[in-house]
Amino acid sequence: PPGTISAAPDRTLHALARLAAPLLAGLLALHLGGDSRGRERVLVALAGAAGVWASYALMEMAADWNAVLGVDKPAYRAAATAPFLNRNAFAAYAGLGALAAAGPLAARIRRLGAAPALERAWPLLAALAMLVAAVIASRSRGGVGATAAGFAVFALAAPGRGWPAARRLGWVAGAGLAGAAALAVLSRWSAVGVQLAERLRVYDATVAL
Repeated sequence: PPGTISAAPDRTLHALARLAAPLLAGLLALHLGGDSRGRERVLVALAGAAGVWASYALMEMAADWNAVLGVDKPAYRAAATAPFLNRNAFAAYAGLGALAAAGPLAARIRRLGAAPALERAWPLLAALAMLVAAVIASRSRGGVGATAAGFAVFALAAPGRGWPAARRLGWVAGAGLAGAAALAVLSRWSAVGVQLAERLRVYDATVAL
């Protein structure tokens, strides 16, 4: 209608709700994470939810369902993507979930020692392993590389005194993901030129609109 600045005026409230959701989630996390234990509980909850989705994504890929929650996948059928249809979005989500699991796990190892912490926090370790496997299974070069960089930052940001477990965990996970990223790049290098040309055509068509 005349005077509107939206491409879909009838969906304005829906768009505002989508914008408000991350802000409300951040405020809720700030409220629940008032102390170190509260922040740890928030991270554990996030890691647990991401671990469940990572398990589903790996099952979906292994079973060759070619669908996400009943919705046919138009692309990326050979990659883990659930609950997303795009593998890059899923890789970013699973990578953040892996980092969310690594923080509380390293904190518990610092407090209790390696063996007691792993005995009590085995669900966190399982979630971390599942999420790292899901990131690699997404076959997203950027997602794997970004997650590896995230673990490197995690290792560098951990305080030096009393946090050797965090540093080791970060460096080991980061090195493993960096190796996976290198293999992914090498295995798909021959297709990079074709993909780049296709993307440039899409960009040109978008600008022409």
